[in-house]
Amino acid sequence: MPQRTEVFETFFFYIGIQQKACLIVFESTKRKMHNRLFYIQKPWNTFGEEITEQLIFQMADVMEEEGYKEAGYEYVVIDDCWAMKERDSKGNLVPDPEKFPNGMKAVADYVHKKGLKFGIYSCAGVLTCAGYPSSYDHEFQDAALFAEWGVDFLKYDFCNFPQHADCIKRYHMMSMALKATGRDILFSACNWGRHDSWNWMRSIGAHMYRSTGDIYDNFRSFTGIFKSQLEHLSQSAPYCYNDMDMLTVGMYNKGNVAIGKTCTDNELKLPTLKMGFAP
Repeated sequence: MPQRTEVFETFFFYIGIQQKACLIVFESTKRKMHNRLFYIQKPWNTFGEEITEQLIFQMADVMEEEGYKEAGYEYVVIDDCWAMKERDSKGNLVPDPEKFPNGMKAVADYVHKKGLKFGIYSCAGVLTCAGYPSSYDHEFQDAALFAEWGVDFLKYDFCNFPQHADCIKRYHMMSMALKATGRDILFSACNWGRHDSWNWMRSIGAHMYRSTGDIYDNFRSFTGIFKSQLEHLSQSAPYCYNDMDMLTVGMYNKGNVAIGKTCTDNELKLPTLKMGFAP
């Protein structure tokens, strides 16, 4: 079983599952919330729209069987492309039946049985980044649905946001909607640092906030992100952390972050982002 000290330094790692040709990459993020450390596993950079319930089950199995749960890895989070392109007759989001044939509550239940927590994705714009239904004008309805499914974490993106809309009010609305469910749901607000988000994310109830655009697997990308946040180091602390996106250590220019020359400076990347209080 991995030791806790190893997990502090190893945010991304490869694990082969059932002799598959591909390898599952765990993209993990460290947070200190509620006086404890926890880690988030996100599959977007590796699988993108190819995510399925079987992949989520496999990830949860490995996290339990290999001891990563005990080492602090706690959240399994689905990103974009999990839903159908249209809501149902009641206006609810519908999981893609081909990717998630047992429904999203069954996925959450499986993750919970492993002693882990389950996260999902939505967007503050009129569509998600991949063109799926978002939570714009459906904040309270979607939050209630997420709570009914047993969701513990929401990543809330910023694609396709209307020019006339108020960014701060929209993120505040989703924050209130999550709290109104009565369920403890970690709110990961991902508006890429627009409208100086570091100045107001804590006040609207976000637990973590993306302060930059997407990271890519090259030196220029991650160093540029870090330098852009130097003046905001004091605005990242327990209960609301400045999220400078996921580390891409171990990706080797594969997956959705494969743009530009692969970044081999992993020894530099880890301490650099930790120096910036990045979760």
